[in-house]
Amino acid sequence: MIDLKYAAPSPMLAEYISAFYLFESDEAAFEEIERADVAQLRFTLSGSGDLVFGPGRSDPICPVSLVGPRNKASRIMAQGPARTFGLGLLPAGWLAVTRTPAHQLADRLVDGLTHLAGPIEAAQAAITAAPSFEEMVAIAESYVLAAIATAEKPPLWLIHAVDEWLETSLAPDVSELLEKTGLSNAQAQRQLKAIYGAPPKLLARKYRALRTAVRIANAEGDWQDYIGEAYYDQSHCIREVKAFAGVTPAAIKRTPRLTKATFERRKLKGRISKLTTEI
Repeated sequence: MIDLKYAAPSPMLAEYISAFYLFESDEAAFEEIERADVAQLRFTLSGSGDLVFGPGRSDPICPVSLVGPRNKASRIMAQGPARTFGLGLLPAGWLAVTRTPAHQLADRLVDGLTHLAGPIEAAQAAITAAPSFEEMVAIAESYVLAAIATAEKPPLWLIHAVDEWLETSLAPDVSELLEKTGLSNAQAQRQLKAIYGAPPKLLARKYRALRTAVRIANAEGDWQDYIGEAYYDQSHCIREVKAFAGVTPAAIKRTPRLTKATFERRKLKGRISKLTTEI
């Protein structure tokens, strides 16, 4: 059994948190693909394991795990029974709780107790003792609010501009982002790496592949329909979707259980970041 439930953040934190979730599995061991995604803050309530980022690259899951923005699919290998409470950190949330340029921890899992600002130890103790998902959410929101209170104000104008640029099409043009923001190419490269964990072209590729995967999973056309609009040819589409979603376009509808469960986040549409519901 694998179960994954989601909850939306309160409106005052919608700029900072994509969604809260509670993952549970009663299996003694499991291995599942995780798509590229925004950064994650995870509290391990039971179980252990590793997050594998590629051949020879894996990081052990911690009691409080901070997972940087992922620019490629990864694989979780865990021993259970497992129970994890987590939250997705949007760019503003990342800056508030880490005070660290996102690219420095992209595609990495580190110990949150040593990398996070705010009362993280108290939050961990309270979440571990909480009897319900709803109470975990309330504790996590209090923690993020405490971190925000002492953080520098994030560049929301730029975050909004980048999100809108990514939403415009499956293949947004970097020149349009530069025109929209008034940034030079070098400035955009530097700032998006610090805020999103990836330069503009890589960020556009990531969201194109993830949005394509979600559309296919939700029966919004077959993958061949996106050739020409977003991909040069079939091999380009297959390569990109597999790199970021972890499976080929043809395999998405029989995708691994955990990846399939994450598509349920889309049901929070209208209550969480628009871009989040599309990946």
